[in-house]
Amino acid sequence: MVQRIWRGILIVAVALAGGSRIPVLALAQSSGGGPGIAGTVYVDPQYHFGIQFLTGTGDPNNGQITPTYGDGNLQIGAGLDGDLYSVGIEADKGATADDCVSAFTDLLRSVGQVTDATDLAKPTSDAESSTLVRFTATSSSGKPVAKVDYVECRALMSGGKPVDGVFLNVYIVGD
Repeated sequence: MVQRIWRGILIVAVALAGGSRIPVLALAQSSGGGPGIAGTVYVDPQYHFGIQFLTGTGDPNNGQITPTYGDGNLQIGAGLDGDLYSVGIEADKGATADDCVSAFTDLLRSVGQVTDATDLAKPTSDAESSTLVRFTATSSSGKPVAKVDYVECRALMSGGKPVDGVFLNVYIVGD
């Protein structure tokens, strides 16, 4: 089930990643849901990559998208968090796609335990770098919470060309 959700999210994220979906961009820019947000669609205001989150029964937060912010309170992407899964897409500055993936797993390591999920099949992807890990952290109630995290990074494209030193980071977290 989680594999099917991941595959659907990745297909939509990758399809919008090139910034060439003008109708989606216009829709997202005209909404009052926040910068680049319209319903279940997010298009980045700076780089114009985007994602349409899955909708339907059981979706986290009923399909509400939350912007994510980086250094200097600059919006870098958006995510959707909930009980079944979390997913996000962000622009990540770095030297290589491997550095982009490492930065995400280092963030996980800063708050919990991370191990390679070698017993699970990683989603099929043409990303430059990706990983599938198990992550265990402590919830606010003090109980351990175990998740499976998939993260991939690829060159961020704009106008058909890669943006130098900026990668598209797609992450999916499931039980």
